[in-house]
Amino acid sequence: MTKKAQWIWGADIPHNHAPNTWMAFRKTIHIAQPGQISAQIATDSKYWLYINGELVVFEGGLKRGPTRHDTYVDTVDISAYLRQGENTIAVLVVFFGVRTFQSGDRTPLSYSDISSGKGGLFFEAEDDGVKIISDSSWKVKRHGGYIQPVTSPNYRLPETDINYDATRAIDMEGWHDTNYDDSFWDNATEMGAPPMSPWNMLYPRPIPLWKDSGTILAEPFRDGNRHIIKLPRNLHTTAYIKIDAPEAGMIIKISTNNSDQVDAGRAQYITKAGVQEYESLLWLSGWEIYVDIPHDVNLLALGYRATGYDTEFVGSFNCDDEWLNEMWIKSRDTLYVTMRDNFMDCPDRERAAWWGDAVTESLMAYYALDEKAHALTVKGLLNAKAWSKDGVRVTVPVCGEWFELPCQSLASIVGDWVHYVYTGDITVLNEMYQLNCDYLLNHFTMNAQCVVNHRTGSWDWGDWGANVDILLLTNVWYYMALSRMLDALALLGIHYRTNELTVRCNSISTNFNRVFWNETAYMSPDVQIPDDRGNALAVCARLATAEKFPLLRKVLADRQFASPYMEKYVLEALCIMSFPQDAIARMKVKYAPMFKTGSPTLWEYFPAGGTANHAWSGGALVILSKYLAGISPTQAGLTAFSVKPQMAGLKRIDAVVPTANGNILVNLTQNESNIDLNITVPTGTMATIELPKKGGGIASFEAKAGKWHFSSK
Repeated sequence: MTKKAQWIWGADIPHNHAPNTWMAFRKTIHIAQPGQISAQIATDSKYWLYINGELVVFEGGLKRGPTRHDTYVDTVDISAYLRQGENTIAVLVVFFGVRTFQSGDRTPLSYSDISSGKGGLFFEAEDDGVKIISDSSWKVKRHGGYIQPVTSPNYRLPETDINYDATRAIDMEGWHDTNYDDSFWDNATEMGAPPMSPWNMLYPRPIPLWKDSGTILAEPFRDGNRHIIKLPRNLHTTAYIKIDAPEAGMIIKISTNNSDQVDAGRAQYITKAGVQEYESLLWLSGWEIYVDIPHDVNLLALGYRATGYDTEFVGSFNCDDEWLNEMWIKSRDTLYVTMRDNFMDCPDRERAAWWGDAVTESLMAYYALDEKAHALTVKGLLNAKAWSKDGVRVTVPVCGEWFELPCQSLASIVGDWVHYVYTGDITVLNEMYQLNCDYLLNHFTMNAQCVVNHRTGSWDWGDWGANVDILLLTNVWYYMALSRMLDALALLGIHYRTNELTVRCNSISTNFNRVFWNETAYMSPDVQIPDDRGNALAVCARLATAEKFPLLRKVLADRQFASPYMEKYVLEALCIMSFPQDAIARMKVKYAPMFKTGSPTLWEYFPAGGTANHAWSGGALVILSKYLAGISPTQAGLTAFSVKPQMAGLKRIDAVVPTANGNILVNLTQNESNIDLNITVPTGTMATIELPKKGGGIASFEAKAGKWHFSSK
């Protein structure tokens, strides 16, 4: 029987499976004639791949979590790195091994990863003439340079801080090069072939390998012993240093402007004597890198590597109001820095996939990023299914500690439909419909008022801030989820529990105003002050009718309780009600304190608190592109779309929205008498256009693929 690739590691002794274990592997193989070949690589937790001394993959692997028990495997094309004759494969693996929340009987997890409890490497590459498999013939050595950190990051993170001692790594210098002598290394220990516990089934990596800038040398400025690299924006970075140290044991500290805020991660390097280079491999986020170097160490070079999700900035928004332009850019940059293994809430404190955040993030991505970003949405949605528990639709954060936040779970069902609308991808709807329907019908109950009862879940949370009308929010989110499920079932031609869903949807629609409307605002019976969040969401759900809009406008002017998470829905409601000036005015009031901090990304809380890079705060990007520029899908995948601008006193708007068929380009100019539109309609799509006339009314047009000019005259 042909031998299969094995999970391998160092000798199976306890300290080799301790948290923050770094293990180096080497394999030399003779290849008579290299051809086209890809490697399947899986690790717990992350790896760096070198072939013949050349870096091939910088931080491969995904945090565990395709399901609660299984593991992702990368596919890496290694053809270009192999040569005829001797070839050296070298892999450095870090095992996070961090497990938190040990209280009670809850599964001990971080917020964004589930540790298997063991480090491991799986490697398999085979074509007609080449077979490279991980087994006991590989050489292995625990990397002695990585020692116990002196600091620890936030307890929610599975990543550890780094403490690297160059004096303990003398024997590892050049360890990934072809001429390195590994004869003193041990042979790897085989632990078994997949599928095997604790890694179980291997799932193909569903998202691209990271975009990698390579090493970028920088010209830092100096503040005493601190050397500061100012980055072009908030990024995921690793720092690179080249120094000449007069002696061994000197300490260099690496951090970012975010490190101290929420214990977001740090690194320390302990020198050997002489000239040396070092790159701290686990990424930190921030817009400034701090490298603290003793004054008698000679700095020869300083730089950084930026890595991140492999997508391009395609969409854009620009107008004659520079504040709004800056808002759009800050929102986009906040989105990008919260994308990696998953859509995360923030890259510092948690790196966790909370689905309330992810629904907003994925919608931002449809307007700002290319199609490769869609894969991260699909990964998150399918993770939500795989991590379901006891029939509960979404446990959040996905791939981490188990919580049910019912309002976020309901929002994620709406997110399934939004993904279809913007991409045309029906697979997620097909995968999710049964779980979604069962969650809606088995875990929520209707009350005597014929609306839904509030479900507390494991965390009774609707938003940060005061005066959350949670019953009102639950009913609107529930109604929106029911409506989108009925849409999905109709599209799929499936009648699974349709009658039950319809009865509940109609019951809330019929009784919502009777139960919650008090002649001036929507309020639950026991609530004393109207909640801007619930009133706004009622507009977004189309439960509020037009005659109520003037009163709801006043509610949204008088009440400003929403955190940045729900503020997106407030701004959206104002635009739906045709009060875009109110949306802009409110946006500027609420976000102005964030701008004053100098952060290039957006804060978690109003006025400017929490983490400085929280993507749920970027919903304004959607408002500007979807409502002010007016670009919105009317058929799935933007094969048909509308352009219905609300210019709100602006004189000019330029916008680009990416689609699978090409980019929608819109140029709007407004003068005293009319609005002019220049538009590029991508091949295979159609546009419906509505331009407001100066004296009232709408000028309507339709446009097929091509470049067009229209005017409201």
